[in-house]
Amino acid sequence: MNLEVKNGKKNNMGIEKPTNNKAEQKRTPEEEFFERLLEKIGKQSESLRKMGLPIGPNLRINPRDYSDVYSKEKIESDLIATEGVMEKIHEKKLSLKEIEKEKLKTDGAKLEILVSLLLNKFFEEYSKGRFVAVGTSDYDDLKNGLDTVIFDTLTGRIICAIDEVADNEGTGRRIEEKIKKFTEKNELGGRKLEYGLDVENGKIRKTKRENIPIVLLSLKSKEIKIGFERMLFEKDEKKRNEMAKGFFNYFIKAIGEQIEGLERDKYAMRNPFLKQNLENFKKTMDELAPEEDEFISGKKKKKRGGN
Repeated sequence: MNLEVKNGKKNNMGIEKPTNNKAEQKRTPEEEFFERLLEKIGKQSESLRKMGLPIGPNLRINPRDYSDVYSKEKIESDLIATEGVMEKIHEKKLSLKEIEKEKLKTDGAKLEILVSLLLNKFFEEYSKGRFVAVGTSDYDDLKNGLDTVIFDTLTGRIICAIDEVADNEGTGRRIEEKIKKFTEKNELGGRKLEYGLDVENGKIRKTKRENIPIVLLSLKSKEIKIGFERMLFEKDEKKRNEMAKGFFNYFIKAIGEQIEGLERDKYAMRNPFLKQNLENFKKTMDELAPEEDEFISGKKKKKRGGN
């Protein structure tokens, strides 16, 4: 699918968007979907950059912004290695911009974006932007297996890392395998982030991070489709917000349950740094605890703290 249209204007992703010329051929539903999605991604990326975060137009951490941390040679080497892997995945030579388009056709990439957009929507509402969800660099995604991180812009804590998995099989087998793998990684002290974030003297600092607890978020393909259809095409604002809040509560509950399970893991708790990060996470969850609401499954969430 080609989203580039002649005589159009560029959106925030740097990709040309159509004009309102009536003579222009009508776009397909798929083209309309990607047009609206790219606009959402671009606006969110721009908003995070204004906060001082090193985010590229694809809503991911941009290694090129780390020239004050790493040598130019290292950054270029990491970017070349990343692009090479992506070319192999797609079995053809593509530009980085084309790779982004290809990735967004997969349920896994769509889920990553859905999580980031919805978490940030309510982080802004509940914490006035103190907490943000950002996509890791493509390098950390491929090398360290981290898709998204929740970052505290006040304290510099990375609350946790998230790996989003589309459960297209419907059997849950892939999810069980992932959770087992994550448990082993967490027991060894969590994951590291080559292109990470911290805060120093009230300012965002770019640096490597370690001992990050990792959790999994999963949705079926049908649920991902419903989420985006309502986010991008639902005209009723109340219905759109109800859907978004249901997804947010579901995500927060799933993250919290996995962290609670990790706290019961005596092997993981032997790592003092990971243990401290988990304690910080619990404190953050108390601050972000959403009101009781219906999940996308229709079930009610129990209020945090009982009763």
